[in-house]
Amino acid sequence: MLTEGNAPLGTFSSKIETCFALGLIDEFEYQEISLIRKVRNEFAHAKHGLSFQTEKIKGFCSSLKSDLPEGSNYPTNNPRFRFTNAIVCIVLRLYYRPAWVEKERREAKTWVTAYEARWRSVEDELPPEGVPVMVMAKGKEK
Repeated sequence: MLTEGNAPLGTFSSKIETCFALGLIDEFEYQEISLIRKVRNEFAHAKHGLSFQTEKIKGFCSSLKSDLPEGSNYPTNNPRFRFTNAIVCIVLRLYYRPAWVEKERREAKTWVTAYEARWRSVEDELPPEGVPVMVMAKGKEK
């Protein structure tokens, strides 16, 4: 499920989407990680001549919203620095996430009781009031 290229969660993109859908990452993290993925893909699929000074890469890096350090003459306008900074910030946000998720372990919700979901014949018993039903009727025999 996780490692093969065609596996449901085999790509970085599908893992990002799943984590966001499950609430494991917030919207900010989703957007930052998605931009990091795009930069990674540009480098991974380029034949040659790609750098952090390439316009497309610079555009992605300038869109990163992670907090930048102040003072000490950090090169905050340098695309490579912004990219590295974003990765460090995301890693710091996610490092303890498994422990936090474990503390909030959800209990499985019972959507319908076994009684409500059991098979019954309306000839013997009507369904409980307010419970949605699906009616199956026998077809006419020929």
